[in-house]
Amino acid sequence: MELGQIIAGPLVDNLGRKSIALIGRLLYIGGGMLAAVS
Repeated sequence: MELGQIIAGPLVDNLGRKSIALIGRLLYIGGGMLAAVS
């Protein structure tokens, strides 16, 4: 979790919270789809 905050912190400052949250949701959905297929 700490590593994610180190990476996401500057991104949130530059891009905003909504876009980072959207990217996180898309990664979560993609991971779930991959897990379902496997």
